[in-house]
Amino acid sequence: MIDPLVFLACSGPGAANAIAKSDSIGDYCAGFAALVTLALYLLCLRRNGKAWPAYAGSFLLLLHPAWTVSSRGGDCGLFKRDASYFVSFVFVAFLVFQLYVSRPNNRNP
Repeated sequence: MIDPLVFLACSGPGAANAIAKSDSIGDYCAGFAALVTLALYLLCLRRNGKAWPAYAGSFLLLLHPAWTVSSRGGDCGLFKRDASYFVSFVFVAFLVFQLYVSRPNNRNP
């Protein structure tokens, strides 16, 4: 639990731990995003699925909060943490789309 005073000022005894935790969560989410992006490309190639989820995943990976949002100021990285969770949710949505919605149509030979 983060102390409310640390949240407002990002200073004090728990600030370094909060920043480290936010950086760690951002890094894990970025690793997850990289694996999902690889899976999106493999699914696109093997199943002749749509290509746009893989392209969008690559673009989103380039702009991932792990390396575009700082955790050193203001909120001790809480925005970085929340944005990383949100981006991970978007990657899961891309993967679900590629697995279940973007199936090749086998009815028309």
